[in-house]
Amino acid sequence: MYRYIPLLFIAVFLPACAFLPPKLELPKAAASIEDLEPYLEKAVSESSPPSISVVVVKDQDIVYANAFGHADADRSIVATPDTVYQWWSITKLFTATAILQLQERGLLSIDDSVNIHLPLFSTRGTKASGQEITIKQLLSHSSGLGDIGIKILGWVHFEGDPHPNQSELLQSQLANFNKLKARPGEEGRYSNFGYLVLAALIESVTSKTYEEYILSNIVKPLGMQNTNFVYTPDMAALAAKGSHPSDFISKIVPIYLDTKRAIDKKQNGILWFNHVYSDQKGASGLIGPATDLIKFASVFLPGYDASTKTILSNDSIELMQTPIIKVSKSPAPSKDLDFGLAWFISDSNGERTLNHGGSGMAYTSMLTLNPDRNLATVVMTNSTYLGRTMGFKLSQQLNQINW
Repeated sequence: MYRYIPLLFIAVFLPACAFLPPKLELPKAAASIEDLEPYLEKAVSESSPPSISVVVVKDQDIVYANAFGHADADRSIVATPDTVYQWWSITKLFTATAILQLQERGLLSIDDSVNIHLPLFSTRGTKASGQEITIKQLLSHSSGLGDIGIKILGWVHFEGDPHPNQSELLQSQLANFNKLKARPGEEGRYSNFGYLVLAALIESVTSKTYEEYILSNIVKPLGMQNTNFVYTPDMAALAAKGSHPSDFISKIVPIYLDTKRAIDKKQNGILWFNHVYSDQKGASGLIGPATDLIKFASVFLPGYDASTKTILSNDSIELMQTPIIKVSKSPAPSKDLDFGLAWFISDSNGERTLNHGGSGMAYTSMLTLNPDRNLATVVMTNSTYLGRTMGFKLSQQLNQINW
């Protein structure tokens, strides 16, 4: 969610603030989970981050589910694998899944021009050249659209506020963000805005709100009982309290965010947050526990039994996991990646790995798949930071263990 701030600005105006996120100390290698656990215990003991929840699935069975630290120290709530966090950009995987479902139902083709299903959509700039953007290009971040940038900090609302309709939000913001940064299909440029377009497209095709479609067609069929776009009473009882250290980002946030409503208190150099909701639901709206997200992850692994709860066909799953274009600009910690349909894809020594993280205001999450080993890991925390790579290095170490 956060974007980089110009280095000159930091150097001149914020010399007293921390420049980099806090590190997450990890062993060089972990042969077993027992090698990792002391490092995670140490991190939460220093509230960096306050809590970490981890779930691992191997061959469709949960082989590890544990948590460290406090979800909410004020309420004396110890973190568990069922602790509820905000997922931020992992939501994009659900948006892509919904689009593939609609293709399977014959309501669209991902090779269709976006305008066929969303007439209000348009682009501008010299790179547009009259070329129409396809749904597939939005899914694979190859549409040429740019990202929202630091203004994304203000694209939120709070408990009690109305939740923005995605089609209406797109219509109000289209003219501000529809200038192409590259010709469609030429570059892999990560775009939150592109996924707002997809959410509006889902609404146009289904005549349902984006949230209604995702909950009815993905979340509920998978039995994800504590996942939603709002904190239900049951979810609120399990919710982790979000946090952010006092650093240079925290000095800039008040320019864009109503911090009086967003921040509950500052204590021992940490900002503690009230519930904050993303405006752009299709890019970053879902909230839930690691134990629910692992149910979604299992759909994308071999051996998933979809006999009673079909979410996607094997063909659609393979399509989502097929590399489309090299990543040229994204928040991912590595550039040696490809975009599939929503997924970040890497290939090391012939083994395919798929990732998607979510990092935003007060929470971080990371989902990793190793289909070749029938393995998936989910890591979540109630801090904007989980080390300097959105939990990617922790996820890597979890995936190296012989479960």
